[in-house]
Amino acid sequence: GDASLPMGVISDRVGRKLPMVAGLAALAASSVLFAHADRLPGLFAARLVQGAADAVTWVVGFALIADLYGPDERGRVMGLVMSGANFGFMIGPTIGGWLYETGGIRLPFLALAAAAALVGFGFLWLRLPRTRSAHDAVPTRDILRVPAVASCAVAVVAAGGTIAMLEPVLPLHLSSALHFGPARIGLVFGIAAVASTALHPVFGHFADRFGGRRLMMLGLLAIAAVLPLLSLSRSFESAVVLATTLLLAWKTPSHETPRKGRPDHEQAGP
Repeated sequence: GDASLPMGVISDRVGRKLPMVAGLAALAASSVLFAHADRLPGLFAARLVQGAADAVTWVVGFALIADLYGPDERGRVMGLVMSGANFGFMIGPTIGGWLYETGGIRLPFLALAAAAALVGFGFLWLRLPRTRSAHDAVPTRDILRVPAVASCAVAVVAAGGTIAMLEPVLPLHLSSALHFGPARIGLVFGIAAVASTALHPVFGHFADRFGGRRLMMLGLLAIAAVLPLLSLSRSFESAVVLATTLLLAWKTPSHETPRKGRPDHEQAGP
């Protein structure tokens, strides 16, 4: 996450291609580190590089969407992108499990490294639009003073931090309180990911039509309402419903986009 702000500035100056390729190279390197790490310091190093690579690719990827699509289309396209990400969340554990059973613990990480390297080489061949502008660069602190940008950043940090705290705790709760095994816990998250994947384009359309700010506020309110209820789930069905609602609510802040017809630096606060 700490790499997000500087990488956004760098990609504005040098273009989207090189930062994206660098991020994918870092992802490939971190996967190789995971494959060969046999002690805790090695795992920490691999996770640190992986987190930086994730920040780079997401920031530059969404910046590329802003370059290619106007405000009226960004919500829909972001919905499609998030659907693709959720599709990866769905099939990733299955493919990883198959690779593990086929070639051991290292094979899934090496396969991911190869996939990241392949996509990186693909980006080298893409012709992307120029992003350098004749306008003076705006310092990050000045950008964060814009009420719309600041409120969106706070919302995303709050939602992301909440999910980050919940991810390691919810499986423990499902295991201890409901006696779910790994397969059932994975199924809960899998069903939630399927629903989120199917509805992301819908949310993107709603963001384009009604405004990202309204959708973001609705998502934050849904997170606040559902979180206390997760501890009260007493069956597989209730756990699926609550986890799905929470995942959908968490994703809605990502559809916050500038309103039609107003420059980004003139966006009003909430």
